[in-house]
Amino acid sequence: MPTPRLSDRSMLLAAFVGSVVLGQEARSQGLPGPGPRADEATDRVAAAPVGEAAALAPLTFEGLVVEADGAPAVGAVVVSSAGGEAVTALDGSYRLEVLVPLAAESVQITGTSGASGGTLVVRTGNGLFATVGTRRIEPLVLATGSACAARWLPTFGASPRLNGSVRALTVFDDGSGPALYAGGDFTIAGGGIAVPRVGRWDGSSWAPLGSGLSSDVLALAVFDDGDGPALYAGGYFSSRIARWDGASWTPLGSGMDGFAVRALAVFDDGSGPALYAGGDFTTAGGVVANGIARWDGSAWSDLDGGMTIGQVAVNALAVYDDGGGPALYAGGFFRQSGGVYTNNVAKWNGSSWAPLGPGTNIGIYALAVHDDGSGPALHAGGGFTTAGGTAANQIAKWNASSWAALGSGMNLNVRALASFDDGSGPALYAGGDFTTAGGLAASRIARWDGSSWASLSSSTSAPVHALAVFDDRGGPTLAAGGEFTAVNGVIASGLAKWDGSGWAPLSGGLTSFVEALAEHDDGSGPALFAGGALTTAGGVATNQIGGWDGAGWSMLGSGMDNRVSALAVHDDGSGTALYAGGLFASAGGLSAFRVARWDGSSWSALGSGTNSSVWTLSEYDDGSGPALYVGGAFDVASGVTVNRIARWSGSSWSALGSGMDSSVEALTVFDDGAGPALYAGGSFTTAGGLTASRIARWDGSSWSALGSGMNGSVEALAVFDDGSGPALYAGGAFTTAGGLAAKRIARWDGTSWSALGSGMNSSVGALAVFDDGSGPALYAGGSFTTAGGLAATRIARWDGSSWSALGSGTSGAVQTLTVFDDGDGPDLYVGGDFSRAFDSGDSYLARWGCPLVTLQSKVRPR
Repeated sequence: MPTPRLSDRSMLLAAFVGSVVLGQEARSQGLPGPGPRADEATDRVAAAPVGEAAALAPLTFEGLVVEADGAPAVGAVVVSSAGGEAVTALDGSYRLEVLVPLAAESVQITGTSGASGGTLVVRTGNGLFATVGTRRIEPLVLATGSACAARWLPTFGASPRLNGSVRALTVFDDGSGPALYAGGDFTIAGGGIAVPRVGRWDGSSWAPLGSGLSSDVLALAVFDDGDGPALYAGGYFSSRIARWDGASWTPLGSGMDGFAVRALAVFDDGSGPALYAGGDFTTAGGVVANGIARWDGSAWSDLDGGMTIGQVAVNALAVYDDGGGPALYAGGFFRQSGGVYTNNVAKWNGSSWAPLGPGTNIGIYALAVHDDGSGPALHAGGGFTTAGGTAANQIAKWNASSWAALGSGMNLNVRALASFDDGSGPALYAGGDFTTAGGLAASRIARWDGSSWASLSSSTSAPVHALAVFDDRGGPTLAAGGEFTAVNGVIASGLAKWDGSGWAPLSGGLTSFVEALAEHDDGSGPALFAGGALTTAGGVATNQIGGWDGAGWSMLGSGMDNRVSALAVHDDGSGTALYAGGLFASAGGLSAFRVARWDGSSWSALGSGTNSSVWTLSEYDDGSGPALYVGGAFDVASGVTVNRIARWSGSSWSALGSGMDSSVEALTVFDDGAGPALYAGGSFTTAGGLTASRIARWDGSSWSALGSGMNGSVEALAVFDDGSGPALYAGGAFTTAGGLAAKRIARWDGTSWSALGSGMNSSVGALAVFDDGSGPALYAGGSFTTAGGLAATRIARWDGSSWSALGSGTSGAVQTLTVFDDGDGPDLYVGGDFSRAFDSGDSYLARWGCPLVTLQSKVRPR
């Protein structure tokens, strides 16, 4: 597909699905009332088709969900095709807030329930709403149904990306299991989830902590004040420090004044554990506390006057036992502590401050305890060049009596330190602004083994600010947070992990868009293959293309050097193989210009390939045997002039007449009664020198037009039988087909074009046929937000007479559809440029189908 078209079953419920269609009038005025969840509203407005972002209006539905006997259905989940999500109360009531496209004439509401007894279906009549705002609708009634209730099935997870930097990391168990908590200046996490400045990563998905915090988070720690462990956050927000108990945020007294809380640590001075906070404040809970204060669970107290002289800021806190008992160590920018000259680093024993020799000549940003084999020692990182009067560039070690350098240190600031064992023994890891460590190239993160520095094969795009050890269920890894958007070319916005051998984003969903899907068995069993711009999937490096076997992802060789836009399965006589087309110039490290073949173990080129982009692939037999047909923007294939479409015999390229005058974007085979033929769609206006507006038919020897064609590009083709016989369906950006009004989708029966209802309000880029348990239907994906007047966010289902929505749809364009059976029964897989499938949370690739193959079948765990 051409570039302009692109913008840049964990828990399965045995449930009911149903719909109520609500008419709509008077849509031209602004609509009052509340909107949906903030994160969903943002996604919907930002990803709305061009010219329609402002054409969304808030609407609220109120109603009841009841059982077949009239009893309230408690805990049912209700969503609409225009978004929004609600859970029914004890009386079965719900309030569903949505943003409805002004172009929509109806909205589909869908419910799911965890009640036993199989699949339940809600059925209601139609209700018109002549006015807008809050609308009361008739009850959604649960009734047992025999057909499967298809829905979005959480499968691939959310993208681990963040939209800002990470400044703090810690591990905390809120009662649902240990998770990694991140704080920073971000507001959105993978999948479009709103996580204002702090979020929870459980190894597969992000979750917000209530409504989050109002400004940047710089420090995180876990402390039990007697009411159970809780997460504490410090930063720039209004109170500067707050407590998260797993359900809500509370401030600690009146909090701090000044700028921010920058460091948190738990220390027992002999009177019981307490939380210590450091920063650039002057009071805590109204008590004078210069840069450091103690919270005992109920009140704040100072530490002998705190820090003075200079631009006071405590940036780091750590507990260390130098042989005289545990003590609290503070590092930052200050000259004195409790009236004692300490020069940026000091020791608190519970009653008084003491220096660590002459301290450092410039401030400290990080402290950590690490044993390099010679015993535990306190390590400090910062901007200093001397520690204890000894040359120590940005990092040094305090062994209870003196400072020592770690080799020749770094060339720029060290901002984070952590001790981690990657399996080869404990080592000290340092992150910051530096680009060299021990004189070696080490971009912003490095490893100290006790005698020398080593790079982590890293090239982060910006500084590292936080380090923490976290078990993501695959074993301990080192999580690194910062300002970077990539590590070693792997997209990892703000957060990445190191397992001792390589970098990856946090495991979870895909990191970029999916443009092509195909099912294929390359010798290791049936798998779903996905192509696009995805660099990683589920934490596995994929380099534009990957294989999903139903449980995990794998790379195909070393992948491609650029986008994969098309996939097809074809046997050229030497065995069935997967073919990929796109923008790439190499596959598996070999030269393969825009098209390549995967045999299950390695990539190979198709001659010298094409001279420009490949957008579509299809197998077709013109009578001389099956061959691979390739369409795109190219005009030459292996030196042969082919003009946007070519045939690969398995050994050579050939043209299809004189080809097209502009790009070919879709190919499929259809028999209109005169025998199978190859149909091509695109932006062309001639085929074989004949007028053929955006769609044409190749019978093996010549091109012919399909009536007067379309007035806009054709981007997708599929064959579907709606009960009246097989027909060819075309989707794209057109608004007429054969001179008839047909908005973005149309049907060709072999002689004439017809519309599918009132069509879509924006382009259709993908078509597929799938049976979700209620009979075969045609599925369409694209950038539209209405289908047949029904609110349908970028994906919809045509049963031969009317359109229906697939839950709440996706946050961005759907670009590819295919059916794949991973062993639990076939499902529809949906790929595109969406950061979130609203009802499942998956990013860029999502799954629609039945949670159970039959009512008695066993759900395969995810």
